[in-house]
Order: sequence, then structure tokens, then C-alpha cells
Amino acid sequence: AYEIVDCDWSSDVCSSDLQNGGELVSRPDLVTHVAAEAISDADLVVVCVPAHVHLALLRAVVPAMRPGAYLTAIPAAGGFNWKAQEALREARTDARIFGTGGIPWMCKLQGPGVVRISNAKSVNAFQALRASDSAFVADLMGVLLGMPMIEMESFLNISLAPSNQLLHPGILYAQFRDWDGTPLTEAPLFYEGLTAEGARILGAMSDELTAVARGIRAAVPAFWTSAVDRKSTRLNSSHSQQSRM
Repeated sequence: AYEIVDCDWSSDVCSSDLQNGGELVSRPDLVTHVAAEAISDADLVVVCVPAHVHLALLRAVVPAMRPGAYLTAIPAAGGFNWKAQEALREARTDARIFGTGGIPWMCKLQGPGVVRISNAKSVNAFQALRASDSAFVADLMGVLLGMPMIEMESFLNISLAPSNQLLHPGILYAQFRDWDGTPLTEAPLFYEGLTAEGARILGAMSDELTAVARGIRAAVPAFWTSAVDRKSTRLNSSHSQQSRM
């Protein structure tokens, strides 16, 4: 049995409706490069780094975790579950692994310690490695993120879903593939700077993902791959109107 209540923010944190432009002001309790100083008694460890550094960070973090704690990544694409299991085997310890489908908020760095939340997603996804953890994880992350959590039925659905792992390289490639190295007069915009050619590239990448999903479904008919959809549909389902492309 378990009970989840509303987040108990300390006096150093002020929270209001982030879905509608509210503010979140906070001060970290600790900043350190030594994992054991930060997480030795933690019930939940959240990894928020790009997928290509997941394993290196996990190898530093996992040995400092208490056995049985929860471990997740936001987002968890790129085979986070495999990397987490590898780090756990190497450390000869155990943790309850789950993945979070995407970042909960669209944010932009405004300056040192100041981030603007331009938009909050209306829904997010998750997948627990152990089926017995699913109900708890859905409730836990729903409270922490302030949004409904949809179970994906497989970690592969998180990796194949056309989200940031498609958007970021596709948009950056479209913007800089013809760049000759000449310094830019203005900082390039990311989503706002998406061109028609960039949209075509994203569409082609999304088509590749759906082709992979079709191949998996043909080989394993019971495998659920409806999370792998075209990019425009995916964006419209998780973002509010201002983030649609």
C-alpha cells in the first residue's frame, strides 16, 4: 500500500499554475559533483541529461543509490532501460527503473539561474520496467509533474516515438547543413526558425520511425506501437496550441 499527497514545497519554493504562465522559484539544497553526498538516502533519482551520456552518469550515480530506490530519466529515449540495467549489474545493486516519455515543460534559459517556461505539456508518458511498479509510478509522476501519465507498454515505444530525439537533430541539421562557418549576425531560433525544408526532413525521419514500427509489428503482432505516429500528430497530442507546428 502507498499514499501520495500533494508536493510539500519548502519555504524556499513558490509554485503557481505552470500550465498558464505561473512561476516556480526555487533554491537547490545542495550542488555537488559527488553522487553519494546528494542521493545516498534518496527515494527517487531523476537523470536529466542527453541520452549519449546516460551510461557514464549512471555508472557514477547508481553505486551511491540505496537498494530499492526509484531511478528514472527525463526523457528516457535512447535505451535508458538497457543502460540502467547495465549500470546496476556492474554495481551489483538493485533499483526500480522507469522511464519518462518527455520533458514536462518547454523552457528557455534567460540568464544565470533563470529559466522561462514557455509552455507546459498537457500529458506525458512513462514505462516501468516492473509491471508491479506501474500504478505507483503513474501516481508519483502525475503529482510531481502536474499532468496525467500514460503507460507506453514498452520502453521501445519511448525510444521510437517521434519526440525530441527526432526533432532536435532534424532541426539542427536543416539549419546548419549548408553553414560555411561564417559567424552569424543573430542567434538562430530553434522551433521558430524551422523552414519548409526542415519540416520535410522531419517528416522523412518520422516516416523512417513508422517503418521500423511496422516492421516490429509484422514480426511481433502483439507489440503495441501506436505511440510511434507522425510528428505533427505527436506534437498536437502533447503540447498546447502555441507549440504546434
